[in-house]
Amino acid sequence: MQRSTSPIPRKLVETAFRRFWLLLMPVLAVPVLVTVLVSHQTVYRSASVAWVAEISGPGTSTFAGPATVDSTASARQVSVVNDLLTTRSFREAVLSGSGIVAADSTSEELEAARERVGRQLSATATGPNLVTFAAEAPTAEEAQRLAAAFVAEVQARLRSESTREAAVVLSYFETQAAQAKQAVADTGAALAAYAKLNPTVEKNPDAEYQRLSGLLVAQEAVLQRVLQSQNDAQLQAASITASGEALLVVQDEALLPAAPEPVSLTAKAMYPAAGLVAGVFMALALLYFWYRTDHTIRSAADIDDLELLVLGDIPELRPHDIARRFTPLRLVGAFRRDYARQVAASISPVPSDEKAAS
Repeated sequence: MQRSTSPIPRKLVETAFRRFWLLLMPVLAVPVLVTVLVSHQTVYRSASVAWVAEISGPGTSTFAGPATVDSTASARQVSVVNDLLTTRSFREAVLSGSGIVAADSTSEELEAARERVGRQLSATATGPNLVTFAAEAPTAEEAQRLAAAFVAEVQARLRSESTREAAVVLSYFETQAAQAKQAVADTGAALAAYAKLNPTVEKNPDAEYQRLSGLLVAQEAVLQRVLQSQNDAQLQAASITASGEALLVVQDEALLPAAPEPVSLTAKAMYPAAGLVAGVFMALALLYFWYRTDHTIRSAADIDDLELLVLGDIPELRPHDIARRFTPLRLVGAFRRDYARQVAASISPVPSDEKAAS
């Protein structure tokens, strides 16, 4: 019996062409799925650049963030802004300032807008004292309005926090000044009462008189320092509006973007190409699985390795319909009819003793 010497098994080729469309499905479906998953909608980006001052003094420490040796003013400001973006009130204030949410919106729509705006806004340090406030949105107008509202709300929060801290500092020094005045008054009264009881003590001061006099001088010095700090706090509170605006000065206003953000070559071509390769490997794996699990006997070549006697062979029958003449299987051999394959598979092998007798 003449065995097939083709480098590609005949059954493998037949399996490939019989399940051609099934094998083609992962090759087509996987790249399409990857393209859909990594595809980006049209995004417009608008940004505003602001100059951040080195923040110091009462009324500004909290909003500036913790100062370290390695940190810059812009890095500290970005850290605070990123914390604000996680708060619900800040996102609501930005939405309200931008005016992109209708007044008659439902609570579900407002909640969705709050979650979305948290992902649309970002702040990055672009220099030691420069911070970029950016916004991304499906439309150019929405991106510009969000970016402008973003930096405006940060400025408003800076002024509000500065005012609050300045008020706390002023209240503290007012309390300390009142206590210092009361201490001076009490010590002065005690000194006057002691001098009244001892008329000659002013000319010949004793230890108690000297103690009270020294205590009064020290308390008056403390009172002067507290009053000076109180005056500084009052000046700070009076100029908080101007100083708050000077701490964060917008250098470049948010402009209307002229074109959407470009899509990277990786997302545009590389990911679909990787999906195509994955689909091809999936198709090859399916082909190998079907080839190894297909034990159907279609010709004498399928039982060459069994060394069985073949009683006969059913001749090839050409298909009569025109559509099947142009199938891919036509390129490697004529398509056998179903009943012919069934007959070939039903032929029982001849025992070895009968084979020897023949």
